[in-house]
Amino acid sequence: MSYVLMLTADKPLPLCDKSAVRTKAVTVEGEAYTISLSCGFSVNEHSYYRHCTDALGYPFKPCQYELSLYNDEADLQNLKSYLLEHFQPGERVDLWHVCVSDVEGKTCPPRRSGTLEEFNPDTLGILLETEEYGEECWLSIMI
Repeated sequence: MSYVLMLTADKPLPLCDKSAVRTKAVTVEGEAYTISLSCGFSVNEHSYYRHCTDALGYPFKPCQYELSLYNDEADLQNLKSYLLEHFQPGERVDLWHVCVSDVEGKTCPPRRSGTLEEFNPDTLGILLETEEYGEECWLSIMI
């Protein structure tokens, strides 16, 4: 299954890339390697899976962006800083983690709502860990 992580809003937003090279130790057939990956928080144009998400018919806000982040404190803070910088108190933004395979007959995931102040590592985990369990997630965040 293929998933896409999205940020959707009622207004256009600037693209952002705060990704950094991160190293990870891996073992392959008993051999230890260190690999470097460019990863972390970014907001990019939603284009690669756009035709698939459009086919879902979910109530996405009109301005849609692909979101990249990991379940760690640095990416959580980057996300919160980005939202605080580009939204006014009382505005709402949606975060989605949706499957773009087999779109026929799917139903929209239930909307979970909260405030940016309440957004914490556990909430980020709900958004990011859904792929492991084959579930989709829709978080509506009030700034």
